Amino acid sequence: MSSARLIQVLVMLYWLFGSLDVLTSTLFPGLLPEPLRAWQQTEPQNGFIDTLVITWMLILLAVLIAGSLGVYRLRNWGRWLFAAANVVMFASYPLLDAMVYSWLGGLFADLALVITGAIVMASFAPGASQLFRAALAGPSSP
Repeated sequence: MSSARLIQVLVMLYWLFGSLDVLTSTLFPGLLPEPLRAWQQTEPQNGFIDTLVITWMLILLAVLIAGSLGVYRLRNWGRWLFAAANVVMFASYPLLDAMVYSWLGGLFADLALVITGAIVMASFAPGASQLFRAALAGPSSP
């Protein structure tokens, strides 16, 4: 498998596991143990600061999607955008309230996180800059 194809497969797996994380958390709340579901019900309603943080995270999510599309298409700006958005996203986690996952949602979230690291590593590995530059130049003519 070529390096370009490996990066594209990793991005597809990132999208798959990220989507499965959201779907399992949304469609199957019964997978969460009863004490944690009860705790979620007692959480206070979102205040102004929570709304700002959620808005910030949604903007970062849009940037992550754009960056992952750029990485998939082997665009140099995509790898930088994807890496920077992930750094900012991880740095923003302390602003969030506690998050609880079901075992299945947690599995998908962890797999997406590991694949995120693999994408960044593969995108900035030695030789990757030539790969992203070659994609920018387009196919070579004989």
